[in-house]
Amino acid sequence: MSAGRQGTWNAARRVLAVVRNPTSLDRLLSLVDVLELDLLEPDGFTEIRFTVDAGSAFDRGLVDHLERLGGAVLPWEEACRTPWDLVLAAHVTPELGRLPGPVVVVPHGAGYRRLQPGGTAPAGLTRDQLVRGGRLIPSVIGLSHQEQLRTLLANVPEARDHAVVIGDPVVDQLRASGDLRHRYRRRLGVEPHQRLVVISSTWGEHSTLGVAPDLPHRLLSQLPADTHRVALVRHWNVEQAHSSFEVDLVLRRAREGGLITVPPDRGWQAALVAADLVIGDHGSVTLYGAALDKPVLLVSDGGPEVEQGSADARLWAAVERVAAGDDLRGRVERAHRRPLGEFTDRVLGAPGQSARLLNDVVRGVLELPPAPPPRLRPLPEPTRFETPAVGSHWCAAKVAPGGGGVELERFPVVAGCPPPVAAQDPFLVVDVQWEVDEVRRSNAEVIVDSEPRPAEQEARTWLLDALDRYPGAAVAAARLDSGCLLALRDRTVVGLDGDDPAIAAAAFHAWSIAGHPGDVPRFEVVLGTAAVEFTARRRRPVSVFPRF
Repeated sequence: MSAGRQGTWNAARRVLAVVRNPTSLDRLLSLVDVLELDLLEPDGFTEIRFTVDAGSAFDRGLVDHLERLGGAVLPWEEACRTPWDLVLAAHVTPELGRLPGPVVVVPHGAGYRRLQPGGTAPAGLTRDQLVRGGRLIPSVIGLSHQEQLRTLLANVPEARDHAVVIGDPVVDQLRASGDLRHRYRRRLGVEPHQRLVVISSTWGEHSTLGVAPDLPHRLLSQLPADTHRVALVRHWNVEQAHSSFEVDLVLRRAREGGLITVPPDRGWQAALVAADLVIGDHGSVTLYGAALDKPVLLVSDGGPEVEQGSADARLWAAVERVAAGDDLRGRVERAHRRPLGEFTDRVLGAPGQSARLLNDVVRGVLELPPAPPPRLRPLPEPTRFETPAVGSHWCAAKVAPGGGGVELERFPVVAGCPPPVAAQDPFLVVDVQWEVDEVRRSNAEVIVDSEPRPAEQEARTWLLDALDRYPGAAVAAARLDSGCLLALRDRTVVGLDGDDPAIAAAAFHAWSIAGHPGDVPRFEVVLGTAAVEFTARRRRPVSVFPRF
């Protein structure tokens, strides 16, 4: 019910946002972000209410989510009895015809692209969705590109005068946010020297996770951890179908290997802007990645979910394919940008104009005068991600001739994945602060405690104990408040000024097994494009340290 004169502001117009599932809500929020509905018009403001068009298999918890966002949610039957100046929806069902007011529909993703099961037209452009009782339901059908008009008219010829190209507000916002890339990378926990690989998955059996459920695990196990980060952006419906608990369980081993899991309700846009490479499927996020001129590798082209001969089908045919069983490191390193604009531009039309076109449509329906040029707002900030520390790494090292330095690559140990094929003679480094599994600890050649110890005596005691407890370890290392201590199997210790005992110990171990003397005063460790220098402060027999 309208606040009218009882509220602080006079509600001169009423807009109903109809939500079908979390994906349609996400798109509606993106629309509200660019619509100038917050302007106080001379006769009052525009009131916005929400309702849920129930019946989707993916609407679990939707009302609770809306209320957490602070929206006023009306029961469906009440919404059907209330006159509206505008009904806005990012989906189409015949039930929208029950709502009293002009209906404007837009696609819930990058255009109308996913075929109905067993159908020949994309969802949102079919007759059974758009027509109720012989009457066309929407007053306006927003299309992302003129090419979609052909499909629409083939199914609903009477829709010709109701179709309007509105472009895509999300891709316009993504393109406008390129200068925020480095800020988003910091929020995601990605260092400047690291490449961010974003895995994109829509939902269903033809999605990335449907075709290659172990792709995140395999990528993490094959990419050097110091030079790469891997993030997963997944469709809302994955969790709707399986529950957040089940999704977290399936991804737990990957998360333990350093996977950044971007929640579907916040941060996927920023992750895409931050990405150096997108690996995905036929979903909207992968398409947006291609539109942003990111290198793209395709796991699945969608098969029967993509209309043959469509702009979508032509795009995916032009993208390089990848499979989970490939040499993923090689594929990632060789991936490069391809000119895909000729394909993405035929799905995402009117570049840079969507906010204006949408405002023209909505203000026209509301019988309002044209607004000032709309302002694009920054993307939603991603949550600052704190991924669990990785407790076990496979390490591969190359010692420079003459012992001038060590090139070190570290790969997360991901349960179920073998050591990286590209790594010659990898050895296991385990941090006892993050790895409690005794099998891994016992198999480690380098055992580390990364928790700073204020007293050097305490660190010395732990070093002796670790070498005794884990006879397979050649090196033990402990972090101090400043610097670290390394104990070798021959019961000697080296004090170093660096603060990362895992890197120091792995490099020192590689140095030792390469046959170089252990009394080097200074050495450099190269991790991809970054380098860390360690200086030895002293060398003593560890056996003289008292034990308690």
